[in-house]
Amino acid sequence: MPEQMQKFLVTATMTTDLILVVEAPEGTDPDDVRLAARTLDGGIFHEPEGFGGGWDIDGARVIEESEEEHAAADAYDITTDIKRLKTEEIRRLNDLLRKRQIGGQIILTQGIAALDESAAIMSRVREFDDFEPENDPYQEHDFGSFDYEDQGEGEQHTINWKIDYYDEDMNGLSEDPADPKKTNRVMTVMLAEER
Repeated sequence: MPEQMQKFLVTATMTTDLILVVEAPEGTDPDDVRLAARTLDGGIFHEPEGFGGGWDIDGARVIEESEEEHAAADAYDITTDIKRLKTEEIRRLNDLLRKRQIGGQIILTQGIAALDESAAIMSRVREFDDFEPENDPYQEHDFGSFDYEDQGEGEQHTINWKIDYYDEDMNGLSEDPADPKKTNRVMTVMLAEER
């Protein structure tokens, strides 16, 4: 019985902006495919054995490549998946900034600094996982809010954090928040009353 295959839409961002349609055996971890696409040069994709270059994704092969998303998507009618895949990438990049402080800037407002408990507050921000449709309608993990009792005065505060996507020059919004080369991520942690 032939092996069941599934298709992935990934971007080769290390050296090119190619959009790739990758066919791989069912059950292949999508993160493995995305990571392979990001770290290999375009020429490697056409090796007879698939990805090559030290990557062990047996049976994987590129079946279409294009510099335009819609052209690659038309290869197997995956247009609706483009938005989902971009959302997944935005969420991954946002979580990376929030949880590990990688891939952007973090700003603590004067109100947070005045509490003199930024380490404890940032720990709560990193651990935040209460994402619901009400506070995360686009599933990007770009906003969160929680109650915090400061240890000094014992006062209750509502802490908000949010991630904004700016262009390379920080003069406007990013045209593609899923692309870290085109996006400066800024996470702001603030008291709710500072909004």
